[in-house]
Amino acid sequence: MYNYKRPIKKAYHWKHLTVNKLVLAVMIMSTRNTNILAHPDEPEIVTFEPNMARTNFDTNMSIIVKNHFAFIQNRTIVVSVAGNNCVNPKTYKNNTINCTVHRLTNPEKTNGPVIVEYRFSEPPALESPIIIRSVKHFEFNVPAKINHNFTKCISTTKGGIINMTGEFLNYTKNVKVQVETNYAQIPCEIILHNSNHIDCRVGPSNNSTSGKVVIFFGNKTVLEIKNFKYIDDPAIETGQTFAGIASGGIQLMIKLKGVDFTCMRNPIMYVDYNGTRIPSKCLLYKYDVKIINCQTPNLNGRGLSSVTILPLTFQVNTQQNHNFVLNATDLIDYLLYPDPTCTDFEVNSSLITINGVFLYNDYRMDDIIIRLPNSNDTICTVFAVTKKSILCKTTTPKLVFGAKDILITIGKSLTKTIMRKPFENSSNPSQLVSALSTVSKAFAFIALMLGLLYCLKTILINSRKLSENRYKKQLRDITASLDEE
Repeated sequence: MYNYKRPIKKAYHWKHLTVNKLVLAVMIMSTRNTNILAHPDEPEIVTFEPNMARTNFDTNMSIIVKNHFAFIQNRTIVVSVAGNNCVNPKTYKNNTINCTVHRLTNPEKTNGPVIVEYRFSEPPALESPIIIRSVKHFEFNVPAKINHNFTKCISTTKGGIINMTGEFLNYTKNVKVQVETNYAQIPCEIILHNSNHIDCRVGPSNNSTSGKVVIFFGNKTVLEIKNFKYIDDPAIETGQTFAGIASGGIQLMIKLKGVDFTCMRNPIMYVDYNGTRIPSKCLLYKYDVKIINCQTPNLNGRGLSSVTILPLTFQVNTQQNHNFVLNATDLIDYLLYPDPTCTDFEVNSSLITINGVFLYNDYRMDDIIIRLPNSNDTICTVFAVTKKSILCKTTTPKLVFGAKDILITIGKSLTKTIMRKPFENSSNPSQLVSALSTVSKAFAFIALMLGLLYCLKTILINSRKLSENRYKKQLRDITASLDEE
């Protein structure tokens, strides 16, 4: 049934008044609720088309009203569709109203009845309008929209679930999804469908290839998601060694193959130790050569006295958290070494030598940092590591010449204080020879100076004696001459 609001019937009668001997005929209006229609048949909305429309387009409405022609005499028509104005209403073939709902930017209502009002356009204008409403509702659908957050990569061998998020995705239940590649059209079975999500399960592909996800809404609306890929399962390149120390924090550079890094995120490694799986996070390090950079986990194995072999697992995720376990069918060995033990250090000019045991355990020289206490600046660059020594070259030898202790950090977790080796000079032959040479030269210089002084003194003494003897001789000669006279 359609709602109809009966008008209030108004009755009119004439009164004769005498004003200044003139008789005037005055129409007096009286109002009463007669509940009597001017026409025996009530107006009624029979149907309207379309039943739904999208808000981002203009919508041309066609509304069929029973007895419409009888009710438009001396009346104007106002039409609204689901609370939105339908402009320029025109009568067509006596019983049809055509009007247009313009594109809606921010509709307050998207669902509601079609309402037609017959408003009186000539006196008596005090009559209430005739209003009829449809029982069936019209629905405006905001256009479906897919967000950027969707599954972009699926395993070629396994297929997987494609997650799509967006808005107004359920404006119709008639939805179909498929993946289109250069080789095939692969149906995607819908497993979740609501206003903000569409999830579907797609099967594997015969090839790793690019394509697109196509969503069909009913028979007309189509959404396409490009940049979709079927990718090969990632794997680890053979011939690599993976090792670390008990305290962890050592960098591992893992080369991969068969992986598209644009699809990957959250790489992680696991080491199984004493019945516990211990994780350690990694980074996608180099896209061009497909390297991930992992830090070895801290296993707290401070009691280790020899190398231990443990199982190792690597895992990477797609952008939608689809997990790939690398080399799932192969065993990967992880070599766990004891923590390095440093005993002391020596300084010889610009060379710093750190002594100890277990110093080389397959880690990189970049993992070693040497600095002074209470300083964050490195004092030297490591250029060689052996089982018993770490060699480091410094550009500021004066800074470390008098240092009694230094700090060494290996990895991210292990930091130790090392004391200077006692009696350093006596244990270094080259330094001892250098010192003795310097002392000998000093003694030789002093002896030379003393010899020169002695010679000079002797010359002076002899010269004085020679002068005295000459003077004495002259006196004797003068005395003898006087005696002869």
